[in-house]
Amino acid sequence: MAEASVLLFLLYFGQGLPYGFQVKLLPLLLRKQSFSLSRVGFSRLLSLPWIFKFTVAPFVDNFWSLDLWILFGSMAMAILCFTSAIVGFGNIIFLLICVFLMNLTSAVQDVAVDTFAISLLKPSDLGIGSTLQVVGYKIGALFGGGVLAWLSVFFSWWWLFCLWGSFYILLFILVVINFKQSPQHVKRDKMQYCNHSANIDDPVPSENSKRTEGTNSENKKDSHKNQGTAPSISKTSHLNVTQILKNILQTSDFHWLVCCVFTYKLGEQGVVSMLPLFLMDQGVPHDQVGALSGILGQTSSIVGSALGGWIVGAHYGQRTWVLKVLLWTSYARLLPLSLIWLYSSVPLSNLWLSSLLECSLQLSGGIITTATFTLMMLSSQNSSPGTKASHSALLATVEVLGKLFMISSSGFLVDIVGYPCFFGFCLFLALLFIPVLRNGKIFFKQKVSMKVG
Repeated sequence: MAEASVLLFLLYFGQGLPYGFQVKLLPLLLRKQSFSLSRVGFSRLLSLPWIFKFTVAPFVDNFWSLDLWILFGSMAMAILCFTSAIVGFGNIIFLLICVFLMNLTSAVQDVAVDTFAISLLKPSDLGIGSTLQVVGYKIGALFGGGVLAWLSVFFSWWWLFCLWGSFYILLFILVVINFKQSPQHVKRDKMQYCNHSANIDDPVPSENSKRTEGTNSENKKDSHKNQGTAPSISKTSHLNVTQILKNILQTSDFHWLVCCVFTYKLGEQGVVSMLPLFLMDQGVPHDQVGALSGILGQTSSIVGSALGGWIVGAHYGQRTWVLKVLLWTSYARLLPLSLIWLYSSVPLSNLWLSSLLECSLQLSGGIITTATFTLMMLSSQNSSPGTKASHSALLATVEVLGKLFMISSSGFLVDIVGYPCFFGFCLFLALLFIPVLRNGKIFFKQKVSMKVG
Protein backbone atom coordinates (compact mmCIF):
# COMPACT_ATOMS: atom_id res chain seq x y z
CA MET A 1 0.00 0.00 0.00
CA ALA A 2 2.85 2.40 0.81
CA GLU A 3 4.51 1.83 -2.58
CA ALA A 4 1.20 2.31 -4.37
CA SER A 5 0.61 5.54 -2.43
CA VAL A 6 3.98 6.92 -3.53
CA LEU A 7 3.22 5.99 -7.12
CA LEU A 8 -0.20 7.66 -6.94
CA PHE A 9 1.40 10.82 -5.56
CA LEU A 10 3.99 10.93 -8.37
CA LEU A 11 1.36 10.30 -11.06
CA TYR A 12 -0.80 13.16 -9.80
CA PHE A 13 2.31 15.32 -9.42
CA GLY A 14 3.07 14.76 -13.10
CA GLN A 15 -0.46 15.76 -14.06
CA GLY A 16 -0.16 18.99 -12.08
CA LEU A 17 3.00 20.17 -13.86
CA PRO A 18 1.36 21.28 -17.14
CA TYR A 19 -1.54 22.81 -15.21
CA GLY A 20 0.80 24.97 -13.11
CA PHE A 21 2.74 26.07 -16.18
CA GLN A 22 -0.40 26.99 -18.11
CA VAL A 23 -2.44 28.62 -15.34
CA LYS A 24 0.26 30.24 -13.18
CA LEU A 25 3.26 30.98 -15.40
CA LEU A 26 2.00 31.23 -18.99
CA PRO A 27 -0.47 34.13 -18.29
CA LEU A 28 2.34 36.20 -16.75
CA LEU A 29 4.59 35.55 -19.74
CA LEU A 30 1.80 36.44 -22.18
CA ARG A 31 0.91 39.59 -20.22
CA LYS A 32 4.59 40.58 -20.21
CA GLN A 33 4.47 40.40 -24.02
CA SER A 34 1.54 42.90 -24.00
CA PHE A 35 -1.26 40.39 -24.55
CA SER A 36 -4.68 41.82 -23.59
CA LEU A 37 -6.47 40.48 -20.51
CA SER A 38 -9.10 38.89 -22.75
CA ARG A 39 -6.49 37.01 -24.79
CA VAL A 40 -4.67 35.95 -21.63
CA GLY A 41 -7.96 34.69 -20.20
CA PHE A 42 -8.81 32.77 -23.35
CA SER A 43 -5.44 31.01 -23.15
CA ARG A 44 -7.02 29.01 -20.30
CA LEU A 45 -9.10 27.26 -22.99
CA LEU A 46 -6.01 25.14 -23.59
CA SER A 47 -7.46 23.07 -20.72
CA LEU A 48 -10.47 22.08 -22.82
CA PRO A 49 -9.36 18.41 -23.10
CA TRP A 50 -10.12 18.00 -19.39
CA ILE A 51 -13.78 18.74 -20.12
CA PHE A 52 -14.00 15.77 -22.49
CA LYS A 53 -12.47 13.20 -20.14
CA PHE A 54 -15.76 11.37 -19.99
CA THR A 55 -15.66 10.60 -23.71
CA VAL A 56 -12.52 8.48 -23.29
CA ALA A 57 -13.52 6.89 -19.96
CA PRO A 58 -15.55 4.05 -21.60
CA PHE A 59 -12.46 3.10 -23.61
CA VAL A 60 -10.37 3.02 -20.43
CA ASP A 61 -13.10 0.84 -18.88
CA ASN A 62 -13.06 -1.60 -21.81
CA PHE A 63 -9.76 -1.59 -23.72
CA TRP A 64 -6.19 -2.28 -22.73
CA SER A 65 -5.05 -2.45 -19.13
CA LEU A 66 -4.54 0.43 -16.74
CA ASP A 67 -0.76 0.07 -16.84
CA LEU A 68 -0.72 0.55 -20.64
CA TRP A 69 -2.83 3.70 -20.45
CA ILE A 70 -0.59 5.14 -17.74
CA LEU A 71 2.66 4.12 -19.49
CA PHE A 72 1.62 5.56 -22.86
CA GLY A 73 0.58 8.78 -21.13
CA SER A 74 3.94 9.17 -19.39
CA MET A 75 5.88 8.55 -22.59
CA ALA A 76 3.72 10.98 -24.59
CA MET A 77 4.26 13.69 -21.96
CA ALA A 78 8.04 13.19 -22.16
CA ILE A 79 7.96 13.56 -25.96
CA LEU A 80 5.90 16.76 -25.75
CA CYS A 81 8.29 18.27 -23.18
CA PHE A 82 11.33 17.57 -25.33
CA THR A 83 9.49 19.01 -28.35
CA SER A 84 8.73 22.17 -26.36
CA ALA A 85 12.43 22.43 -25.49
CA ILE A 86 13.24 22.55 -29.21
CA VAL A 87 10.48 25.07 -29.97
CA GLY A 88 10.95 27.36 -26.97
CA PHE A 89 9.24 30.76 -26.80
CA GLY A 90 10.46 31.69 -30.27
CA ASN A 91 7.24 30.27 -31.74
CA ILE A 92 4.53 31.01 -29.20
CA ILE A 93 1.74 29.45 -31.31
CA PHE A 94 3.51 26.09 -31.62
CA LEU A 95 4.32 26.18 -27.91
CA LEU A 96 0.63 26.73 -27.10
CA ILE A 97 -0.20 23.71 -29.27
CA CYS A 98 2.25 21.63 -27.23
CA VAL A 99 0.60 22.82 -24.00
CA PHE A 100 -2.79 21.85 -25.43
CA LEU A 101 -1.50 18.36 -26.28
CA MET A 102 -0.02 18.07 -22.77
CA ASN A 103 -3.47 18.74 -21.33
CA LEU A 104 -5.00 16.19 -23.69
CA THR A 105 -2.49 13.52 -22.66
CA SER A 106 -2.82 14.30 -18.95
CA ALA A 107 -6.62 14.17 -19.14
CA VAL A 108 -6.61 10.71 -20.72
CA GLN A 109 -4.01 9.42 -18.28
CA ASP A 110 -5.95 10.88 -15.35
CA VAL A 111 -8.92 8.61 -16.12
CA ALA A 112 -6.71 5.54 -15.75
CA VAL A 113 -5.01 6.85 -12.61
CA ASP A 114 -8.34 7.69 -10.96
CA THR A 115 -9.66 4.21 -11.78
CA PHE A 116 -6.53 2.66 -10.30
CA ALA A 117 -6.96 4.71 -7.10
CA ILE A 118 -10.68 3.96 -6.75
CA SER A 119 -10.07 0.21 -7.17
CA LEU A 120 -7.16 0.20 -4.76
CA LEU A 121 -8.49 2.21 -1.81
CA LYS A 122 -10.88 1.06 0.90
CA PRO A 123 -13.68 3.45 1.98
CA SER A 124 -11.79 4.30 5.19
CA ASP A 125 -8.73 5.26 3.09
CA LEU A 126 -10.55 7.73 0.84
CA GLY A 127 -9.40 10.70 2.94
CA ILE A 128 -5.81 9.61 2.32
CA GLY A 129 -6.54 8.92 -1.34
CA SER A 130 -8.10 12.30 -2.00
CA THR A 131 -5.20 13.95 -0.16
CA LEU A 132 -2.68 12.15 -2.38
CA GLN A 133 -4.67 13.19 -5.43
CA VAL A 134 -5.14 16.85 -4.55
CA VAL A 135 -1.81 17.49 -2.81
CA GLY A 136 0.20 15.64 -5.46
CA TYR A 137 -1.53 17.60 -8.21
CA LYS A 138 -1.04 20.92 -6.43
CA ILE A 139 2.62 20.32 -5.68
CA GLY A 140 3.03 19.53 -9.37
CA ALA A 141 1.28 22.81 -10.17
CA LEU A 142 3.61 24.55 -7.71
CA PHE A 143 6.64 23.25 -9.58
CA GLY A 144 5.09 23.87 -13.01
CA GLY A 145 4.27 27.46 -12.11
CA GLY A 146 6.30 29.01 -9.29
CA VAL A 147 9.44 26.85 -9.27
CA LEU A 148 9.85 26.95 -13.06
CA ALA A 149 9.37 30.74 -12.96
CA TRP A 150 12.14 31.00 -10.36
CA LEU A 151 14.48 28.61 -12.22
CA SER A 152 13.94 30.50 -15.50
CA VAL A 153 16.02 33.33 -14.02
CA PHE A 154 19.09 31.03 -13.87
CA PHE A 155 18.50 28.51 -16.69
CA SER A 156 17.25 28.65 -20.26
CA TRP A 157 13.87 27.25 -21.13
CA TRP A 158 15.60 24.54 -23.21
CA TRP A 159 17.13 23.10 -20.02
CA LEU A 160 13.90 23.48 -18.06
CA PHE A 161 11.77 21.66 -20.62
CA CYS A 162 14.38 18.89 -20.83
CA LEU A 163 14.33 18.59 -17.04
CA TRP A 164 10.54 18.44 -17.19
CA GLY A 165 10.62 15.67 -19.80
CA SER A 166 13.21 13.70 -17.82
CA PHE A 167 10.77 13.48 -14.92
CA TYR A 168 8.25 11.65 -17.13
CA ILE A 169 10.95 9.25 -18.30
CA LEU A 170 11.71 8.48 -14.65
CA LEU A 171 7.98 8.12 -13.94
CA PHE A 172 7.66 5.70 -16.87
CA ILE A 173 10.39 3.50 -15.36
CA LEU A 174 8.81 3.57 -11.89
CA VAL A 175 5.40 2.58 -13.30
CA VAL A 176 6.93 -0.39 -15.12
CA ILE A 177 8.71 -1.57 -11.98
CA ASN A 178 5.64 -1.16 -9.75
CA PHE A 179 3.21 -2.92 -12.07
CA LYS A 180 5.61 -5.80 -12.63
CA GLN A 181 5.87 -6.29 -8.89
CA SER A 182 2.12 -5.84 -8.25
CA PRO A 183 0.25 -6.84 -11.43
CA GLN A 184 -2.93 -7.46 -9.45
CA HIS A 185 -3.52 -3.70 -9.31
CA VAL A 186 -4.10 -3.38 -13.03
CA LYS A 187 -5.66 -6.64 -14.22
CA ARG A 188 -9.41 -7.04 -14.51
CA ASP A 189 -11.91 -9.87 -14.59
CA LYS A 190 -14.68 -10.13 -17.15
CA MET A 191 -17.54 -7.81 -16.40
CA GLN A 192 -21.08 -7.30 -17.65
CA TYR A 193 -22.85 -3.98 -18.00
CA CYS A 194 -26.35 -5.41 -18.10
CA ASN A 195 -27.22 -4.83 -14.41
CA HIS A 196 -25.90 -3.94 -10.98
CA SER A 197 -25.56 -7.54 -9.92
CA ALA A 198 -22.74 -8.29 -12.33
CA ASN A 199 -20.56 -11.07 -11.01
CA ILE A 200 -17.40 -9.12 -10.29
CA ASP A 201 -14.86 -8.98 -7.50
CA ASP A 202 -15.13 -5.29 -6.68
CA PRO A 203 -12.84 -4.04 -3.87
CA VAL A 204 -15.44 -1.50 -2.75
CA PRO A 205 -18.88 -2.87 -3.70
CA SER A 206 -21.93 -0.67 -4.11
CA GLU A 207 -24.95 -1.09 -1.88
CA ASN A 208 -26.85 -2.99 -4.56
CA SER A 209 -24.00 -5.35 -5.30
CA LYS A 210 -23.61 -6.11 -1.60
CA ARG A 211 -27.15 -7.47 -1.51
CA THR A 212 -26.80 -9.66 -4.58
CA GLU A 213 -23.31 -11.15 -4.43
CA GLY A 214 -22.74 -14.52 -2.88
CA THR A 215 -20.79 -15.47 0.19
CA ASN A 216 -17.76 -16.63 -1.77
CA SER A 217 -17.31 -13.30 -3.55
CA GLU A 218 -17.73 -11.47 -0.25
CA ASN A 219 -14.93 -13.51 1.27
CA LYS A 220 -12.74 -12.64 -1.69
CA LYS A 221 -13.47 -8.96 -1.19
CA ASP A 222 -12.60 -9.17 2.49
CA SER A 223 -9.29 -10.79 1.69
CA HIS A 224 -8.50 -8.05 -0.81
CA LYS A 225 -9.37 -5.39 1.75
CA ASN A 226 -7.15 -6.96 4.35
CA GLN A 227 -4.29 -7.08 1.89
CA GLY A 228 -4.83 -3.43 0.89
CA THR A 229 -4.67 -4.34 -2.82
CA ALA A 230 -7.11 -4.18 -5.67
CA PRO A 231 -8.54 -7.36 -7.16
CA SER A 232 -7.65 -8.75 -10.54
CA ILE A 233 -9.73 -7.24 -13.33
CA SER A 234 -9.38 -7.66 -17.09
CA LYS A 235 -11.13 -5.69 -19.81
CA THR A 236 -12.83 -8.09 -22.17
CA SER A 237 -16.44 -6.87 -22.32
CA HIS A 238 -18.06 -4.92 -25.15
CA LEU A 239 -18.51 -1.18 -24.96
CA ASN A 240 -22.02 -0.11 -23.93
CA VAL A 241 -22.00 3.65 -23.47
CA THR A 242 -25.76 3.95 -23.12
CA GLN A 243 -25.90 1.48 -20.24
CA ILE A 244 -22.92 3.15 -18.57
CA LEU A 245 -24.65 6.54 -18.68
CA LYS A 246 -27.92 5.06 -17.42
CA ASN A 247 -26.22 3.40 -14.46
CA ILE A 248 -24.33 6.58 -13.57
CA LEU A 249 -27.44 8.76 -13.67
CA GLN A 250 -29.23 6.29 -11.38
CA THR A 251 -26.67 6.84 -8.60
CA SER A 252 -28.63 8.44 -5.76
CA ASP A 253 -26.40 11.44 -5.07
CA PHE A 254 -25.17 12.06 -8.62
CA HIS A 255 -27.40 14.97 -9.65
CA TRP A 256 -26.77 16.96 -6.49
CA LEU A 257 -23.04 16.23 -6.68
CA VAL A 258 -22.89 17.53 -10.26
CA CYS A 259 -24.30 20.86 -9.07
CA CYS A 260 -21.89 20.87 -6.14
CA VAL A 261 -18.67 20.24 -8.07
CA PHE A 262 -19.65 22.74 -10.78
CA THR A 263 -20.24 25.64 -8.38
CA TYR A 264 -17.82 25.05 -5.49
CA LYS A 265 -14.85 26.87 -7.09
CA LEU A 266 -16.48 29.51 -9.29
CA GLY A 267 -15.87 32.56 -7.11
CA GLU A 268 -12.51 31.42 -5.78
CA GLN A 269 -11.11 30.58 -9.21
CA GLY A 270 -12.11 33.95 -10.60
CA VAL A 271 -10.19 35.77 -7.86
CA VAL A 272 -7.16 33.45 -7.95
CA SER A 273 -6.83 33.79 -11.73
CA MET A 274 -7.06 37.60 -11.83
CA LEU A 275 -5.36 38.71 -8.59
CA PRO A 276 -1.81 38.22 -10.01
CA LEU A 277 -2.70 40.26 -13.11
CA PHE A 278 -4.28 42.92 -10.88
CA LEU A 279 -1.00 43.23 -8.98
CA MET A 280 1.01 43.47 -12.20
CA ASP A 281 -1.27 46.24 -13.44
CA GLN A 282 -0.65 48.00 -10.10
CA GLY A 283 3.09 48.03 -10.84
CA VAL A 284 4.30 44.97 -8.94
CA PRO A 285 7.15 43.24 -10.88
CA HIS A 286 6.08 40.00 -12.56
CA ASP A 287 8.77 37.91 -10.83
CA GLN A 288 7.43 38.97 -7.43
CA VAL A 289 3.90 38.25 -8.57
CA GLY A 290 5.02 34.83 -9.80
CA ALA A 291 6.57 34.08 -6.41
CA LEU A 292 3.37 35.19 -4.67
CA SER A 293 0.83 33.27 -6.73
CA GLY A 294 3.04 30.41 -7.90
CA ILE A 295 4.87 29.61 -4.65
CA LEU A 296 3.30 31.21 -1.57
CA GLY A 297 -0.27 30.84 -2.76
CA GLN A 298 0.20 27.32 -4.05
CA THR A 299 2.03 26.27 -0.88
CA SER A 300 -0.91 27.53 1.19
CA SER A 301 -3.25 25.57 -1.05
CA ILE A 302 -1.19 22.41 -0.53
CA VAL A 303 -1.19 22.90 3.24
CA GLY A 304 -4.95 23.39 3.12
CA SER A 305 -5.44 20.22 1.07
CA ALA A 306 -3.31 18.17 3.48
CA LEU A 307 -5.16 19.67 6.43
CA GLY A 308 -8.46 18.90 4.71
CA GLY A 309 -7.45 15.27 4.26
CA TRP A 310 -6.66 14.99 7.96
CA ILE A 311 -9.95 16.62 8.98
CA VAL A 312 -12.01 14.49 6.59
CA GLY A 313 -10.24 11.32 7.74
CA ALA A 314 -11.07 12.08 11.38
CA HIS A 315 -14.49 10.47 10.83
CA TYR A 316 -13.35 7.97 8.16
CA GLY A 317 -14.76 10.02 5.29
CA GLN A 318 -18.42 9.86 6.35
CA ARG A 319 -20.57 11.92 4.01
CA THR A 320 -22.35 13.93 6.71
CA TRP A 321 -19.01 14.86 8.30
CA VAL A 322 -17.48 15.82 4.93
CA LEU A 323 -20.46 18.07 4.24
CA LYS A 324 -20.03 19.81 7.61
CA VAL A 325 -16.36 20.43 6.80
CA LEU A 326 -17.34 21.86 3.42
CA LEU A 327 -20.01 24.12 4.86
CA TRP A 328 -17.94 25.68 7.65
CA THR A 329 -14.86 26.13 5.46
CA SER A 330 -17.01 27.77 2.79
CA TYR A 331 -18.15 30.29 5.39
CA ALA A 332 -14.51 30.96 6.32
CA ARG A 333 -13.56 31.44 2.65
CA LEU A 334 -15.92 34.41 2.42
CA LEU A 335 -13.61 36.51 4.65
CA PRO A 336 -10.55 36.69 2.33
CA LEU A 337 -12.85 37.06 -0.69
CA SER A 338 -14.55 40.04 0.94
CA LEU A 339 -11.24 41.66 1.87
CA ILE A 340 -9.84 41.19 -1.65
CA TRP A 341 -12.93 42.87 -3.05
CA LEU A 342 -12.46 45.85 -0.71
CA TYR A 343 -8.70 45.92 -1.34
CA SER A 344 -9.18 46.15 -5.11
CA SER A 345 -11.17 49.36 -4.65
CA VAL A 346 -8.17 51.09 -3.03
CA PRO A 347 -5.33 52.25 -5.35
CA LEU A 348 -2.61 50.49 -3.35
CA SER A 349 -0.16 47.71 -4.24
CA ASN A 350 0.84 46.35 -0.83
CA LEU A 351 2.53 43.05 -1.65
CA TRP A 352 2.47 41.78 1.94
CA LEU A 353 -1.25 42.37 2.32
CA SER A 354 -1.85 40.72 -1.04
CA SER A 355 0.23 37.74 0.07
CA LEU A 356 -1.76 37.37 3.29
CA LEU A 357 -5.10 37.54 1.48
CA GLU A 358 -4.04 35.12 -1.26
CA CYS A 359 -2.62 32.62 1.21
CA SER A 360 -5.78 32.76 3.35
CA LEU A 361 -7.95 32.17 0.30
CA GLN A 362 -5.79 29.32 -0.96
CA LEU A 363 -5.68 27.68 2.49
CA SER A 364 -9.46 27.54 2.81
CA GLY A 365 -9.79 26.56 -0.84
CA GLY A 366 -7.41 23.63 -0.32
CA ILE A 367 -9.56 22.22 2.48
CA ILE A 368 -12.67 22.60 0.33
CA THR A 369 -11.03 20.86 -2.63
CA THR A 370 -9.97 17.77 -0.64
CA ALA A 371 -13.41 17.45 0.96
CA THR A 372 -15.12 17.76 -2.43
CA PHE A 373 -12.87 15.16 -4.04
CA THR A 374 -13.63 12.81 -1.16
CA LEU A 375 -17.34 13.13 -1.95
CA MET A 376 -16.56 12.40 -5.61
CA MET A 377 -14.59 9.26 -4.68
CA LEU A 378 -17.36 8.04 -2.38
CA SER A 379 -19.91 8.46 -5.14
CA SER A 380 -17.68 6.67 -7.69
CA GLN A 381 -17.12 3.74 -5.34
CA ASN A 382 -20.87 3.31 -4.89
CA SER A 383 -21.48 3.27 -8.65
CA SER A 384 -22.37 0.01 -10.37
CA PRO A 385 -19.58 -2.39 -11.46
CA GLY A 386 -17.89 -1.56 -14.73
CA THR A 387 -18.74 2.15 -14.63
CA LYS A 388 -16.31 3.50 -12.03
CA ALA A 389 -13.91 5.10 -14.53
CA SER A 390 -16.77 6.73 -16.43
CA HIS A 391 -18.49 7.83 -13.22
CA SER A 392 -15.32 9.41 -11.84
CA ALA A 393 -14.43 10.99 -15.19
CA LEU A 394 -17.87 12.54 -15.62
CA LEU A 395 -17.73 14.17 -12.18
CA ALA A 396 -14.17 15.37 -12.84
CA THR A 397 -15.31 16.77 -16.19
CA VAL A 398 -18.04 18.82 -14.53
CA GLU A 399 -15.54 20.01 -11.90
CA VAL A 400 -13.07 21.18 -14.54
CA LEU A 401 -15.86 22.72 -16.63
CA GLY A 402 -16.91 24.97 -13.76
CA LYS A 403 -13.36 26.17 -13.09
CA LEU A 404 -12.47 26.53 -16.77
CA PHE A 405 -15.63 28.53 -17.46
CA MET A 406 -14.68 31.02 -14.75
CA ILE A 407 -10.98 31.44 -15.45
CA SER A 408 -11.40 31.64 -19.24
CA SER A 409 -14.06 34.36 -19.02
CA SER A 410 -12.46 36.30 -16.14
CA GLY A 411 -10.18 38.45 -18.33
CA PHE A 412 -13.07 39.35 -20.62
CA LEU A 413 -15.24 40.34 -17.64
CA VAL A 414 -12.47 42.47 -16.10
CA ASP A 415 -12.01 44.30 -19.40
CA ILE A 416 -15.70 45.20 -19.28
CA VAL A 417 -16.45 45.96 -15.60
CA GLY A 418 -13.01 46.41 -13.99
CA TYR A 419 -11.33 44.60 -11.12
CA PRO A 420 -13.49 45.79 -8.17
CA CYS A 421 -16.82 44.81 -9.76
CA PHE A 422 -15.39 41.50 -10.90
CA PHE A 423 -14.08 40.59 -7.44
CA GLY A 424 -17.47 41.55 -5.96
CA PHE A 425 -19.15 39.23 -8.46
CA CYS A 426 -16.81 36.41 -7.40
CA LEU A 427 -17.81 36.97 -3.77
CA PHE A 428 -21.46 36.65 -4.80
CA LEU A 429 -20.73 33.34 -6.58
CA ALA A 430 -19.03 31.98 -3.45
CA LEU A 431 -22.13 32.92 -1.44
CA LEU A 432 -24.35 30.96 -3.84
CA PHE A 433 -22.46 27.75 -3.00
CA ILE A 434 -23.74 27.81 0.60
CA PRO A 435 -27.38 26.90 -0.30
CA VAL A 436 -26.09 24.03 -2.47
CA LEU A 437 -24.30 22.53 0.54
CA ARG A 438 -27.32 23.00 2.79
CA ASN A 439 -29.49 21.10 0.32
CA GLY A 440 -26.89 18.32 0.32
CA LYS A 441 -27.02 18.03 4.12
CA ILE A 442 -30.81 17.78 4.01
CA PHE A 443 -30.63 15.15 1.24
CA PHE A 444 -28.21 12.88 3.11
CA LYS A 445 -30.04 13.27 6.42
CA GLN A 446 -33.25 12.12 4.75
CA LYS A 447 -31.39 9.22 3.12
CA VAL A 448 -29.95 8.09 6.47
CA SER A 449 -33.34 8.36 8.22
CA MET A 450 -34.98 6.28 5.46
CA LYS A 451 -32.37 3.53 5.95
CA VAL A 452 -32.88 3.54 9.71
CA GLY A 453 -36.66 3.48 9.31
